[in-house]
Amino acid sequence: MKKGKIIAIAVLCAAIGGFSYGVKEFNRKSIAAFEGATEITSTSTDLINAFQKNNSDNSVKYIGKVTEVSGILTSVLNEGKVLVLDKTIRCELDATFKSEFLSEGGSFKIGESLKVKGYFGGYDDLMEEVLFVRCGLKLD
Repeated sequence: MKKGKIIAIAVLCAAIGGFSYGVKEFNRKSIAAFEGATEITSTSTDLINAFQKNNSDNSVKYIGKVTEVSGILTSVLNEGKVLVLDKTIRCELDATFKSEFLSEGGSFKIGESLKVKGYFGGYDDLMEEVLFVRCGLKLD
């Protein structure tokens, strides 16, 4: 075969492979934290105290882990997309959890005690807040 045909076939195979990989990744579902097993359990007070004492060690400890945090709901931000516990723990709700929770008649009440599960997203030294992402409520 000619060199040009071999190159054309290789490019075609690469394009087909790249396209199929892209479609597979586009349709991949992320694992929501509220569906996974809890790896670390803490209260909001203990968690913020630990980060204020030693931020770097705790960041390594919590990164990528499903963490359950209990505390008092102090505010609801961004039309219910973010819950704040004890003014220091921000939990960005998973979109699937939020839509299912609200469609089943659930609501958030300021001052109620909550248990939230999510992935550690980081610690903000300036605001002294801990961020959790892809969160859901731990419903007993």
